[in-house]
Amino acid sequence: CNVVIVDARPESLYTGGHIPGAVNATWTYFAKMNAPTGSTKWGTVWETVTMAKRVGALGINGKKMTIVYDDAGGWGQSGWVLWILRMNGIKNAKILEGGITAWKKEGGPISRTVHKNKAVSFSVKKYREHYLVNTEWIDNNIGKNGLVLLDVRTPAEYQGKIRPFGEKRAGHLPGAINIEMENFVQADYHFKEEEEIVALLQKHCVTPDSEIVVYDTAGVRAAFVTMALRYAGFQKSQCYDEGFQAWAGNPELPLDKSE
Repeated sequence: CNVVIVDARPESLYTGGHIPGAVNATWTYFAKMNAPTGSTKWGTVWETVTMAKRVGALGINGKKMTIVYDDAGGWGQSGWVLWILRMNGIKNAKILEGGITAWKKEGGPISRTVHKNKAVSFSVKKYREHYLVNTEWIDNNIGKNGLVLLDVRTPAEYQGKIRPFGEKRAGHLPGAINIEMENFVQADYHFKEEEEIVALLQKHCVTPDSEIVVYDTAGVRAAFVTMALRYAGFQKSQCYDEGFQAWAGNPELPLDKSE
C-alpha cells in the first residue's frame, strides 16, 4: 500500500473501531510524558533522534503519502500529528477532514484488528524552523512589535476562572488574544474555509503576514490551530509546545486574568 494511515485518537477509541490498515499514534506517542507537570519538558516533542525512530516505527518514511485522522470533540490530535510530520520535513501528509465520523457517514469500512506497519528507516537532523517556539523565546520576545500571542483555550481557561489540567497558576500570557479552537472548524469537523479564518483573525487586527504564536495548555490544540492557520495562508504561525502549563509553572513569569 502506498499510503500510511494514522489514527491519532486514544487507544480505547482506536480498538473500538478504526479505518482498516490504520496504525494508532495518539499525541502522547510523540511527547515526553515522564517529566513533571508544570515543567518545560512535560508533554513536549521528543528530540530529533527519538522522534525519527518513532515516526519510522509507524511505517512513515517521508515519501509515502500519510493521512492522519481523529474525530470531533477531541483536542485536534490530527493537527498535532500533522504539525509534527511537517516539522520533520514531511510534506506528503494530510488530515482526513471530518475524521472517522465522515468516514462512517460515507459508508467506509471499520476494523477492530490492531494494525502495525513494518518499521522503516527515517531520519531528521533538525526540525524545520518557524514551527516551534519555547518559553525562553516567548519571554525574550513578548511585547515585540507585531508579535501576536493567540490563546486557543476556552474563555474560562483564558480568564483564569478554571485550571482543568492542574496548572500551577491561572490566567493567560500578557497581551494574548483568545480565539477558542472550536472557532477554526465547521460543524462537520472540517477546517473552516480560508476566507472565514482570515475574517476571524481580522476582527483582532491579525493579518496573514502577522507573526503568530499559538498556545493552549500543552500544545495539542495549539498545533491543530497552527496547521489551520497555515492552511489559510498565515505562514508565520508557530506552536508554543511547552504551553501555558509550563509558563504558569514558573512563578517569575507574568500572568494576566483580565477578560
